[in-house]
Amino acid sequence: GMGGMGGMGGMFNVDDSVSFSAYAVDDTLSLGSKAPAGVNDTAPSLDSNELRPITLEAEPNLTETQQWDRYFTQLNESPAYRQQSDEPGVTVQREKHNARVRETVRQLMNDKKFTAVQAIIMSALRHGHPQPWMYEALGLAMQAGGAPAEDLERALMSTADFSQTLDEMYYLARYLSRVGLDGRALQMYREISQANPTRPEPYVEALAVAQRVQDLETIQWACVGILKQAWPSDEAVVEARARRAAVLAMKTLQESGRESEAREFRDALNRALVRDCVAKVEWTGNADIDIMIEEPSGTVCSLRNQRTVAGGVILGDTSSIVGRPNGSNSFNETYVCPEAFAGRYRLVIRKIWGDVTAGKVTVEITKNVGTSQPKTIRQQIPIGSDDAMVVFDLDEGRRVEPLDEQQVANAVHKHIEVGRAVLAQQVSDTASSDAALDLALARRGFGLGNANLRNLLGRSAVGFQPVITTLPEGTTLSATAVVSSDRRYVRINATPFFSAIRDVFTFNFVTGDQTQVENNGVGNLGNSGNNGNNADNGDNGDAAQ
Repeated sequence: GMGGMGGMGGMFNVDDSVSFSAYAVDDTLSLGSKAPAGVNDTAPSLDSNELRPITLEAEPNLTETQQWDRYFTQLNESPAYRQQSDEPGVTVQREKHNARVRETVRQLMNDKKFTAVQAIIMSALRHGHPQPWMYEALGLAMQAGGAPAEDLERALMSTADFSQTLDEMYYLARYLSRVGLDGRALQMYREISQANPTRPEPYVEALAVAQRVQDLETIQWACVGILKQAWPSDEAVVEARARRAAVLAMKTLQESGRESEAREFRDALNRALVRDCVAKVEWTGNADIDIMIEEPSGTVCSLRNQRTVAGGVILGDTSSIVGRPNGSNSFNETYVCPEAFAGRYRLVIRKIWGDVTAGKVTVEITKNVGTSQPKTIRQQIPIGSDDAMVVFDLDEGRRVEPLDEQQVANAVHKHIEVGRAVLAQQVSDTASSDAALDLALARRGFGLGNANLRNLLGRSAVGFQPVITTLPEGTTLSATAVVSSDRRYVRINATPFFSAIRDVFTFNFVTGDQTQVENNGVGNLGNSGNNGNNADNGDNGDAAQ
C-alpha cells in the first residue's frame, strides 16, 4: 500500500530549487567562475572542497587531446583510484571529480569550444571514466563542431551501451534519424522489432524514414509489419498509410521488371492480412452497446484494456451520439485477434443506454479471415436490460504463447491514466511474465562479470501461463476509503454490484450447431449507502451488470 499518501496534501510541495536538467544525472551544482589560465591542474587533487572546472596549463609541444590523456593517466595513478576502494570517503572524492568534469564540459560548451569538449570527453572514456551524459554531450559537440558523420555515428551508437530498455533504444533511433543518420536508424528499428515484434512504433517510424530515403526493401518490411497488426480506430491512419505505401511499392517493383520480388511481397502482404478471429456486433437505433471478450488465456479485452497479451484488440467505441461511421446506417463494435489462441471465447454484449431497433443486435463471428476457407456465423441476439453472452470455439488458432507484459504496457497506458502503482497492478493482472527483463538483466550481469549459475543456464522455458478469471454472478460489494488532507476525516464509498447472465448462445464452428441456455439467476438484491451500514433488502429477481 501507499500509506494513504498523507491525503496527497504534500505531493505537489516541490522545492523551488528543483529545476530542469539537460543531462541524465543529478545536477545540483551552481555555475562557478572560471579558474585563472595559469593554474596547473595536471596533478589532480581530489580532496578539494571547491567544485571548480578543471583547467590545464597550455603546453605548445602537446595537443589538447594529449594534455587530457596525461591528466587522466595521472588521475588513475592517484591513491583514490589506485586502491579500488568503496569506502565512503573515496567514493565521495570520485563523485566530486566527476562533478568537476561535468562542470568543465559545461563551461567549454558555454564558451563554444566544441573541439575542447570532444577532447576531454573522449579522453575520459579512453581512460575508464565514463558517465551516462557523456555520449549525448559528445554528439552535440560533434554536430556543433562539424565533425565527420562517421565520428558522430560512432559516438551516438556508444549510448546503446547505457540503454537498458527498448524505449531508450527507440529514442536513440529517432535521434539518429533526426541528425541525418538514416541508415543506422533503420538498422536499429529492425533490431527493436526483432526484440518486440508486436510493437508498432519501429514499423511506423521506419516507414517514414524509408519513404524519405527511398529504401524500397525497408518500405516492404515496414508495410508487412504494420498490416500484420490490428489497429484501433484512433490509429487507423497508420494502417491506411501503410496500405498506400504497399500499393506504391508494388507498382514500383512491377514497373522495374522485378516480378519475382513483387510476387513475394504480395504473398507476404496476404499472410499479414490474415486474422484468426473477428467478432463484430452491429445494431441500429439510438443506443450505445459495449462488448467484452474473455479469451482462452483468461484475459479480458474491453474498452479499458483495448490490447491484451493474447493479441486481441477492440477497435473502438461507437454510439449514436458519436455519429454513424462512414455514412452507414448502423453502428458496430469489433474485436480482432490477428493471431489467436485456440480455445473457447466468451463475448459479453452490454447495452449501456438507449433503445436498440427491434431489441436485437447482429453478431457476426468470422474465423480465418483472409484465407481460402473463412468460416462465418451470423446471428440475431436479443438485448435488453440484461447482458447477453455468445460463446464460440476457435480450433485453429496460430498463437502458442502470450505477448510479454512489456509489449502491451504502452497501449495500456494510453487508455488508463492512473498512477504508476495502479498501472503496474492492472498490467500484472493480465500478464505475469518478466522473462524479457530477466534475460536482459542476466546478460548485463554476465557482461559485467557478475554471472552466476542461473545466468549461465538462461531463463526458464515457461512460454504460457493461464490466468483464471472469475465472472461474478449475483450481488457483491466493494468499498473504498479516502483520507482527507488534514487527516481528520475518512470518506468511505460502498458500491453494490449486481450481475447476471440470462442467455448464453454457444456457436460451434466445426458442426455449425448452436445452443441457447437460459440462466434465470435469482438473488437477494439490496441497496447500500455511503458512510454507514444502511441496507434495504430488495425483491428477488434478475439483475444485469
